[in-house]
Amino acid sequence: TIVTLAGEITRPSGSVTGGGRTGDAGVLARERERRSLPATIAAVEQSLGVENCLLVYFSDHGDYVGSHGMWLDKVYEHEESVRVPAIFHWPGVIPARGGVDGLFSLVDLLPTTLGLAGLPVPPWCQGTDWSARLRGADVAGPTEVLLEMQGVPRWEPRFQDWRGLVTDRWKYAFYEDRRETLYDLEADPYELNDLAPSAPDLCAEMRERLLRLLRATREPYFDVIIEHGVAAATPRYLVDMPTKLNNIRWAGGL
Repeated sequence: TIVTLAGEITRPSGSVTGGGRTGDAGVLARERERRSLPATIAAVEQSLGVENCLLVYFSDHGDYVGSHGMWLDKVYEHEESVRVPAIFHWPGVIPARGGVDGLFSLVDLLPTTLGLAGLPVPPWCQGTDWSARLRGADVAGPTEVLLEMQGVPRWEPRFQDWRGLVTDRWKYAFYEDRRETLYDLEADPYELNDLAPSAPDLCAEMRERLLRLLRATREPYFDVIIEHGVAAATPRYLVDMPTKLNNIRWAGGL
């Protein structure tokens, strides 16, 4: 039996930007989720039995919960938005060892689950089967993971599509209006210092890596935007709108 559960766990953050404050609400939300998960697992196992039950817990996105001055947002490239749990629980099959360092993508969720269950992975399925790694094998994980935001329909003018990638150290994103962001996750884990304006050579390297990922995944159009797009004629106030709206949200609770 394969049971999949979806929830939202946000990373507790101490970031203070855009008129926000430290992410106390994020800490509380994560703690509430952490405490409720064992009870959820116990209820599933009591209902279905533990002998042959693979339980997979994940989320489609995170939530800022106050970090970076944003509330109930999930559309930017910060860790609070894109970093989500991936918990595989199968007593007797998957060793209990806590967190596993390294990168993992939701695109890998299906092939990894099928691999654990001993089922074939369809040839059309994107992603990688990391089931051997979960079983304890010494297998190197991916060196980079594709990130993407597809805003259809557009909720607000400030929500632009973007594509990006994350490595063990770097986080890079390219927006429709040709804006780029770059964060050093080792030196700046809360992503408060955007290095893109001061590191054009590194941005160019990350842009090429992103293009390779997009082509490998048969991205239909964003590689064209990166290589041949023109700077948007968007009024500057739309670019500045996230900070302005975030200040309003904290003051008036939009």
